[in-house]
Amino acid sequence: MRSLYEGDVSVILPAWNEAQHIADTAQAIRAWLPVAEIVVADDGSEDETADVAGNLPGVKVVTGPHCGKGAALRRGIAATTGSTVAWLDADGDIDPCEFAQLLSAYQAGSVLCGTKVQGGRPVGRRVVSLVLALAVLMAFSLPVLDTQTGLKILPGEWVRRAAPQVGADGFLFDLEIVARAHREGLPIWAAPVRLASPHRNGRIGLRAVLASSVELARVWTRVVLSGRSEPAVAMHSGSARSGREEILAQRGGEL
Repeated sequence: MRSLYEGDVSVILPAWNEAQHIADTAQAIRAWLPVAEIVVADDGSEDETADVAGNLPGVKVVTGPHCGKGAALRRGIAATTGSTVAWLDADGDIDPCEFAQLLSAYQAGSVLCGTKVQGGRPVGRRVVSLVLALAVLMAFSLPVLDTQTGLKILPGEWVRRAAPQVGADGFLFDLEIVARAHREGLPIWAAPVRLASPHRNGRIGLRAVLASSVELARVWTRVVLSGRSEPAVAMHSGSARSGREEILAQRGGEL
């Protein structure tokens, strides 16, 4: 299988209790990106996730206590060496082929956020996602609505510098890193990804929603109050738009 990306890339797979899926996801990434550095960031799994990943050839494993996806990503980012760093949820919710196609059109120096196509997702999930997207739009004025899909591609040097400053240990790590990138003037763009398993989403309880609301306020305090976002540098913004247009052209103009 021909690699769709010839650059120097590190791919992080944040994982918690993903022993059943981690091997398939890592091997699929390897098939599409034979020379990629693959880092499994285990979030203190209670199953055999770390052991399974550790037995995969050419896969680096970093472990730590169960503190949340963001904490795992922070450890994983620190272990990377690539000029481009990406992460993809380890559960296989997003097909690695989708990820490889987005990576092939990635523009160096920008931040790419995967955005899930909504079809097939439970109504509750869609409502929560919409509410969060609107809250993020009002609070952070980001150029993308969906910051929570588990696929990001970023400049390696920048994200290794920025990650230690991110305070969110949970899933809002993605939002905070994107907001910080926007504040520093990096171009940010979104591209659609289809779900490989649209019915595997779990239920979101009221307690989780309330906790997320509190953490969202903390992220706003850390990022927005420390300095308003600046517009992206013009020449980078053009490159990002061209990359997005290339992806949309490949997919027949789908949004």
